[in-house]
Amino acid sequence: MSDKKMPASDKTAMGVAKQRLIETCMPEAERVVTDPYAEYFVPGASVIKCMGGPCNVWLGDKILPGVHQLLIARTRHFDEEVMAAVMAGATQFVMLGAGYDARGWRLPLPKTVKVFEVDQPDVQALKKARLAGVPGLALDAVSFVPVDFTVDSLETELKRCPGFDPAAKSVFLLEGVTQYISKTATSSTLKSLGKLCGRGSRIVVSYVDQNTYDAPAKVCGSGYPAPEKKVGLLVSLAARVSEPWISGWSQADFAAFLKSTSTFPKVLSDVSIDVLGERYFAPLGRPIPAEELLLVERYAVATN
Repeated sequence: MSDKKMPASDKTAMGVAKQRLIETCMPEAERVVTDPYAEYFVPGASVIKCMGGPCNVWLGDKILPGVHQLLIARTRHFDEEVMAAVMAGATQFVMLGAGYDARGWRLPLPKTVKVFEVDQPDVQALKKARLAGVPGLALDAVSFVPVDFTVDSLETELKRCPGFDPAAKSVFLLEGVTQYISKTATSSTLKSLGKLCGRGSRIVVSYVDQNTYDAPAKVCGSGYPAPEKKVGLLVSLAARVSEPWISGWSQADFAAFLKSTSTFPKVLSDVSIDVLGERYFAPLGRPIPAEELLLVERYAVATN
């Protein structure tokens, strides 16, 4: 694996890939997610693999309990929701701010489903360079749509991408993005998506609970150590890599927000890690104890 430097603006994407790599190193019978491509985006991947999944999870929980479980449950949940949308008839899968996600190759998508990744040009250039070294990987299975969100139009760039159909039933994924941009920017993005899909389309989206900023203890399980300090550390770490969290919603406010954009007004589900932990971790003998329960994010699925 190349040691080419990551873009300074995308440290969080690398951090999430690291957690997917750690989970992939768990014993197969205990594994929630398998991502064979994550290691291509993680400096020091060989060390992580040598240490093994359980040791890495244990070390992470000593610093910020529950972060690994949260990110892995989110990944698995979104995997399933994307596949559910495809089974319901979506013929296009569009990842917005895709980062180092590899769902276009990792998920068992039918060949009839077209996959599009939208992200910054420098991030995509590095992603393609790293994945080009993966034996047998069909890089052209995904259409890359480079968008500089400060100057480019999402609507224009997607419509000009070969093979994209703005009238098709689609599923859009917005994972780990909304907290980094203003609510106005999220609203504008959703309204643009309304011009880029047919009826029955869905959005799968994560957002930060407003209590993360206002009342940190409310987004932590009983017995979670020093919730104000730990949640504050999580938020500050994003700011330190120039990707500060600036937006959050309550569950009711986010449903109202989706309805106000008129693009995806019908919420099909909205869950957090407490539900997903019982769904994914507990059956594998890895229940998430209350003192490691971090509920800073929620995950919504909505349709038009």
